[in-house]
Amino acid sequence: MKFNNKEEIKNILNLDIKDEEKKNMIANLKNTKTNLSRIINLDYELELEEGQVWNNRNEATSWADGNSGKSFETMNQGSVDYLLVAKNVEGYKVQYFDFNKMFDDLYIDLGEDEAERIAEELSEDEVYIKLMELLGADGAMEDESEVLVSKETELIIKEINDVREDIGYIEIILQAK
Repeated sequence: MKFNNKEEIKNILNLDIKDEEKKNMIANLKNTKTNLSRIINLDYELELEEGQVWNNRNEATSWADGNSGKSFETMNQGSVDYLLVAKNVEGYKVQYFDFNKMFDDLYIDLGEDEAERIAEELSEDEVYIKLMELLGADGAMEDESEVLVSKETELIIKEINDVREDIGYIEIILQAK
């Protein structure tokens, strides 16, 4: 097990710039191209049209890797739910180093001492802890699969499906420009 892009992330985290810019620089490391999904909850309905560019508020955004079988939960609360789906989008796949999950995965092949050493080394790594703080995560997110997408990524609204009566949300199909 290895912490991918550790040196690049360390250099970014040490820059004297705003956190949003740090997130965007990490998103631009682009270590994956995958299908993405994101759930947002708002207190109002968005005015959207097919063909327009999705408004990412000029920020790097967190999405779930649609190919992982895992999720990424947003913390928004609202009365209108949107499911955003995008195919073949580049971003930075965040690694989560949950001690217990890593230990369990490594124990069979490496034994207790080595599994504990590696799990502890990764889950307590200073760069990893700073990255989790930047992302607002606790690092023990074994069931999540987060992909950071840069603010420069333009996603075009291809389709809008209001299925609130059937399933409870509005589905927005997006495509990278």
